[in-house]
Amino acid sequence: MKKHPSLVACRHGESWANKLGDGPWIGDDPIKHKMLMDLEDFEVPLTDLGIEQAEKLGKFLRKNFGTPDVVIDSGYKRAMQTREFALRSGYSQKDIGRMIIRTDDRFRERECGTLRKVGKSSREALPFYDQDQKDWGSNPYQNRPLNGESIADMVPRTRQGILELVELYRGKVVFIFCHGHTLHSLQVPMEGLNLEQSNQMIRDGWVKNCTIHFYKGKKTGWKKMKQFDPLEEKK
Repeated sequence: MKKHPSLVACRHGESWANKLGDGPWIGDDPIKHKMLMDLEDFEVPLTDLGIEQAEKLGKFLRKNFGTPDVVIDSGYKRAMQTREFALRSGYSQKDIGRMIIRTDDRFRERECGTLRKVGKSSREALPFYDQDQKDWGSNPYQNRPLNGESIADMVPRTRQGILELVELYRGKVVFIFCHGHTLHSLQVPMEGLNLEQSNQMIRDGWVKNCTIHFYKGKKTGWKKMKQFDPLEEKK
């Protein structure tokens, strides 16, 4: 029996929401944040720095993981751009032509819900804001924004995406260009985390742009995840 696919899951480069936003949310400056107000989350593009980061990511991927058999993006513009610039920087057109490249929105970012475009001061004035912040602090894994998703809500869809990859691509190398909370949601089933471990994973810190989580395939699953930061690699 062939091994499980080796998975190289990458967060996108710096987006305009990363640069201008209050986390994934809108801040209070109406001029500075007009661009984000006019865009849905899936439409937010990379900044110029984000493009440079994606190009550096591509070179790192080629050097450390070789040429993938399959490349997947989440369908969000920033992830698609990261995939595009990373492959263009790290691989020849001949290499790219041999890859299976497709979109799978099961690897999309957490849906932030109604309050994504509500300014910070307006959010803080809501009667449930303080309690929501307490809930995030005590149980970030299951905390769900208004009409949005918790990270726990993401797990069934990302797990199903991974199970499909196992069925289709045994023995292959698969790159996934996705998002910070997508990486978190993948860790839960891939590493068998319980509820407290899942909460601690999120408390341990934000996933930086272009972070890589590598799961090397085995016949019965995957080896322990290894994390890489290609933007910190010394030249």
